[in-house]
Amino acid sequence: MTQNIFLSYRRDDSRGYTNAIYTLLELHFPPDSIFMDVDTLVPGSDFVQSLQEAVENCDIFLAIIGSRWESIEDHKGLRRLENPEDFVRIEIAHALKRGIPVIPVLVDGAQMPFTENLPDNIKALARRHAFSIGDHMRSDVQRLINVLEKTFESLEKERLEQEKKEAELLAVAQAEEESKVQEKTEADRIAKEKVEADRIAKEKAEVDRIAKEKAEIDQIAREKAEKDRK
Repeated sequence: MTQNIFLSYRRDDSRGYTNAIYTLLELHFPPDSIFMDVDTLVPGSDFVQSLQEAVENCDIFLAIIGSRWESIEDHKGLRRLENPEDFVRIEIAHALKRGIPVIPVLVDGAQMPFTENLPDNIKALARRHAFSIGDHMRSDVQRLINVLEKTFESLEKERLEQEKKEAELLAVAQAEEESKVQEKTEADRIAKEKVEADRIAKEKAEVDRIAKEKAEIDQIAREKAEKDRK
Protein backbone atom coordinates (compact mmCIF):
# COMPACT_ATOMS: atom_id res chain seq x y z
CA MET A 1 0.00 0.00 0.00
CA THR A 2 0.99 3.66 -0.29
CA GLN A 3 2.50 5.50 2.67
CA ASN A 4 1.53 9.11 1.97
CA ILE A 5 1.71 11.70 4.73
CA PHE A 6 0.07 15.14 4.75
CA LEU A 7 1.55 17.89 6.94
CA SER A 8 -0.98 20.59 7.79
CA TYR A 9 0.35 23.73 9.48
CA ARG A 10 0.13 27.50 9.74
CA ARG A 11 3.15 29.41 8.49
CA ASP A 12 2.71 32.15 11.07
CA ASP A 13 2.46 29.54 13.79
CA SER A 14 4.84 26.64 13.20
CA ARG A 15 6.71 26.99 9.90
CA GLY A 16 10.14 26.41 11.44
CA TYR A 17 9.00 23.36 13.40
CA THR A 18 7.19 21.93 10.38
CA ASN A 19 10.23 22.38 8.13
CA ALA A 20 12.35 20.52 10.68
CA ILE A 21 9.79 17.73 11.00
CA TYR A 22 9.54 17.46 7.21
CA THR A 23 13.32 17.26 6.85
CA LEU A 24 13.58 14.44 9.40
CA LEU A 25 10.61 12.56 7.95
CA GLU A 26 12.18 12.89 4.51
CA LEU A 27 15.19 10.92 5.75
CA HIS A 28 12.90 7.96 6.48
CA PHE A 29 10.08 8.22 3.94
CA PRO A 30 10.28 9.01 0.19
CA PRO A 31 10.07 12.80 -0.33
CA ASP A 32 7.25 12.43 -2.86
CA SER A 33 5.17 10.64 -0.23
CA ILE A 34 5.05 13.74 2.01
CA PHE A 35 2.82 16.70 1.14
CA MET A 36 3.66 19.81 3.09
CA ASP A 37 2.93 23.08 1.34
CA VAL A 38 0.28 24.74 -0.81
CA ASP A 39 3.19 26.13 -2.83
CA THR A 40 3.30 22.76 -4.57
CA LEU A 41 -0.20 23.29 -5.98
CA VAL A 42 -0.52 24.02 -9.69
CA PRO A 43 -0.94 27.77 -10.37
CA GLY A 44 -4.48 28.61 -11.43
CA SER A 45 -5.99 25.52 -9.84
CA ASP A 46 -8.94 25.68 -7.46
CA PHE A 47 -7.14 25.64 -4.11
CA VAL A 48 -10.06 24.06 -2.24
CA GLN A 49 -10.34 21.24 -4.76
CA SER A 50 -6.55 20.86 -4.94
CA LEU A 51 -6.20 20.67 -1.16
CA GLN A 52 -9.01 18.13 -0.93
CA GLU A 53 -7.37 16.03 -3.65
CA ALA A 54 -4.05 16.17 -1.80
CA VAL A 55 -5.76 15.09 1.42
CA GLU A 56 -7.67 12.44 -0.55
CA ASN A 57 -4.36 10.89 -1.62
CA CYS A 58 -2.81 10.75 1.85
CA ASP A 59 -2.94 7.83 4.27
CA ILE A 60 -2.01 9.69 7.47
CA PHE A 61 -2.74 13.33 8.27
CA LEU A 62 -0.51 15.28 10.67
CA ALA A 63 -2.01 18.49 12.04
CA ILE A 64 0.95 20.55 13.29
CA ILE A 65 -0.36 22.76 16.11
CA GLY A 66 1.79 25.51 17.58
CA SER A 67 1.08 27.92 20.42
CA ARG A 68 -0.71 30.40 18.09
CA TRP A 69 -2.47 27.87 15.84
CA GLU A 70 -5.90 28.54 17.29
CA SER A 71 -5.69 32.29 17.87
CA ILE A 72 -4.06 33.65 14.69
CA GLU A 73 -6.26 36.33 13.11
CA ASP A 74 -6.67 37.60 9.57
CA HIS A 75 -6.40 41.23 8.43
CA LYS A 76 -9.97 41.85 9.64
CA GLY A 77 -9.13 40.77 13.16
CA LEU A 78 -11.12 37.52 12.88
CA ARG A 79 -9.75 34.12 13.79
CA ARG A 80 -8.65 32.35 10.63
CA LEU A 81 -10.35 29.20 11.88
CA GLU A 82 -13.68 30.98 11.58
CA ASN A 83 -13.16 31.47 7.84
CA PRO A 84 -14.70 28.53 5.88
CA GLU A 85 -11.97 29.02 3.25
CA ASP A 86 -9.11 28.81 5.74
CA PHE A 87 -6.52 26.39 4.30
CA VAL A 88 -5.96 24.58 7.57
CA ARG A 89 -9.65 24.22 8.30
CA ILE A 90 -10.33 22.84 4.80
CA GLU A 91 -7.51 20.31 5.13
CA ILE A 92 -8.51 19.06 8.57
CA ALA A 93 -12.22 18.94 7.74
CA HIS A 94 -11.63 16.76 4.69
CA ALA A 95 -9.24 14.45 6.53
CA LEU A 96 -11.77 13.96 9.34
CA LYS A 97 -14.52 13.36 6.80
CA ARG A 98 -12.44 10.66 5.13
CA GLY A 99 -11.97 8.86 8.43
CA ILE A 100 -8.21 8.44 7.99
CA PRO A 101 -5.79 8.66 10.94
CA VAL A 102 -5.55 12.33 11.97
CA ILE A 103 -2.72 12.94 14.44
CA PRO A 104 -2.42 16.35 16.14
CA VAL A 105 1.30 17.11 16.57
CA LEU A 106 1.86 19.69 19.31
CA VAL A 107 4.94 21.93 19.03
CA ASP A 108 6.22 25.05 20.77
CA GLY A 109 4.52 24.10 24.02
CA ALA A 110 1.06 24.09 22.43
CA GLN A 111 -1.97 22.50 24.07
CA MET A 112 -4.84 20.74 22.35
CA PRO A 113 -7.67 23.15 21.46
CA PHE A 114 -10.97 22.73 23.27
CA THR A 115 -13.92 21.40 21.30
CA GLU A 116 -15.98 24.54 21.89
CA ASN A 117 -13.24 26.69 20.32
CA LEU A 118 -13.30 24.81 17.01
CA PRO A 119 -15.68 25.19 14.04
CA ASP A 120 -18.31 22.47 13.80
CA ASN A 121 -16.68 20.63 10.89
CA ILE A 122 -13.38 20.13 12.74
CA LYS A 123 -14.58 19.72 16.34
CA ALA A 124 -13.65 16.03 16.13
CA LEU A 125 -9.98 17.09 16.03
CA ALA A 126 -10.16 17.84 19.76
CA ARG A 127 -10.92 14.16 20.40
CA ARG A 128 -7.82 12.89 18.59
CA HIS A 129 -4.93 11.68 20.74
CA ALA A 130 -2.08 14.18 20.31
CA PHE A 131 1.66 13.65 19.87
CA SER A 132 4.00 16.21 21.45
CA ILE A 133 7.37 17.34 20.12
CA GLY A 134 9.49 19.17 22.64
CA ASP A 135 13.09 20.31 22.85
CA HIS A 136 14.55 17.02 21.61
CA MET A 137 13.50 17.35 17.98
CA ARG A 138 15.41 14.39 16.53
CA SER A 139 14.43 11.86 19.17
CA ASP A 140 10.86 13.14 19.31
CA VAL A 141 10.46 12.92 15.53
CA GLN A 142 11.95 9.43 15.65
CA ARG A 143 9.21 8.51 18.11
CA LEU A 144 6.73 10.05 15.69
CA ILE A 145 8.20 7.95 12.87
CA ASN A 146 7.72 4.85 15.02
CA VAL A 147 4.08 5.84 15.52
CA LEU A 148 3.66 6.39 11.79
CA GLU A 149 5.21 3.01 10.98
CA LYS A 150 2.88 1.23 13.39
CA THR A 151 -0.07 3.14 11.96
CA PHE A 152 0.90 2.16 8.43
CA GLU A 153 1.20 -1.47 9.55
CA SER A 154 -2.26 -1.26 11.11
CA LEU A 155 -3.68 0.32 7.95
CA GLU A 156 -2.10 -2.41 5.82
CA LYS A 157 -3.56 -5.09 8.09
CA GLU A 158 -6.99 -3.47 7.85
CA ARG A 159 -6.62 -3.23 4.07
CA LEU A 160 -5.73 -6.92 3.76
CA GLU A 161 -8.59 -7.90 6.06
CA GLN A 162 -10.97 -5.76 4.02
CA GLU A 163 -9.70 -7.33 0.79
CA LYS A 164 -10.19 -10.78 2.34
CA LYS A 165 -13.75 -9.92 3.37
CA GLU A 166 -14.51 -8.52 -0.07
CA ALA A 167 -13.02 -11.63 -1.70
CA GLU A 168 -15.14 -13.86 0.55
CA LEU A 169 -18.27 -11.83 -0.22
CA LEU A 170 -17.45 -11.99 -3.92
CA ALA A 171 -16.95 -15.76 -3.70
CA VAL A 172 -20.31 -16.15 -1.95
CA ALA A 173 -21.99 -13.93 -4.53
CA GLN A 174 -20.40 -15.90 -7.37
CA ALA A 175 -21.44 -19.20 -5.77
CA GLU A 176 -24.99 -17.93 -5.39
CA GLU A 177 -25.01 -16.74 -8.99
CA GLU A 178 -23.66 -20.10 -10.20
CA SER A 179 -26.30 -21.86 -8.11
CA LYS A 180 -29.01 -19.68 -9.67
CA VAL A 181 -27.65 -20.44 -13.14
CA GLN A 182 -27.61 -24.17 -12.37
CA GLU A 183 -31.13 -24.01 -10.96
CA LYS A 184 -32.34 -22.13 -14.03
CA THR A 185 -30.56 -24.59 -16.32
CA GLU A 186 -32.18 -27.51 -14.50
CA ALA A 187 -35.58 -25.80 -14.55
CA ASP A 188 -35.20 -25.15 -18.28
CA ARG A 189 -34.24 -28.80 -18.85
CA ILE A 190 -37.25 -30.04 -16.88
CA ALA A 191 -39.52 -27.61 -18.75
CA LYS A 192 -38.15 -28.78 -22.12
CA GLU A 193 -38.56 -32.43 -21.11
CA LYS A 194 -42.15 -31.73 -20.08
CA VAL A 195 -42.87 -29.98 -23.38
CA GLU A 196 -41.36 -32.93 -25.26
CA ALA A 197 -43.27 -35.44 -23.14
CA ASP A 198 -46.51 -33.54 -23.75
CA ARG A 199 -45.79 -33.49 -27.50
CA ILE A 200 -45.12 -37.23 -27.58
CA ALA A 201 -48.23 -37.91 -25.50
CA LYS A 202 -50.36 -35.81 -27.87
CA GLU A 203 -48.89 -37.54 -30.91
CA LYS A 204 -49.54 -40.98 -29.36
CA ALA A 205 -53.07 -39.95 -28.43
CA GLU A 206 -53.68 -38.83 -32.02
CA VAL A 207 -52.26 -42.08 -33.39
CA ASP A 208 -54.42 -44.08 -31.00
CA ARG A 209 -57.49 -42.03 -31.98
CA ILE A 210 -56.88 -42.59 -35.67
CA ALA A 211 -56.26 -46.30 -35.10
CA LYS A 212 -59.45 -46.60 -33.08
CA GLU A 213 -61.47 -44.79 -35.74
CA LYS A 214 -59.98 -47.05 -38.43
CA ALA A 215 -60.76 -50.12 -36.36
CA GLU A 216 -64.35 -48.97 -35.93
CA ILE A 217 -64.70 -48.27 -39.65
CA ASP A 218 -63.24 -51.68 -40.49
CA GLN A 219 -65.61 -53.32 -38.03
CA ILE A 220 -68.60 -51.59 -39.59
CA ALA A 221 -67.41 -52.62 -43.05
CA ARG A 222 -67.06 -56.24 -42.01
CA GLU A 223 -70.47 -56.29 -40.41
CA LYS A 224 -72.00 -54.79 -43.56
CA ALA A 225 -70.24 -57.31 -45.79
CA GLU A 226 -71.43 -60.17 -43.59
CA LYS A 227 -75.00 -58.88 -43.74
CA ASP A 228 -74.86 -58.54 -47.53
CA ARG A 229 -73.77 -62.17 -47.93
CA LYS A 230 -76.85 -63.34 -46.07
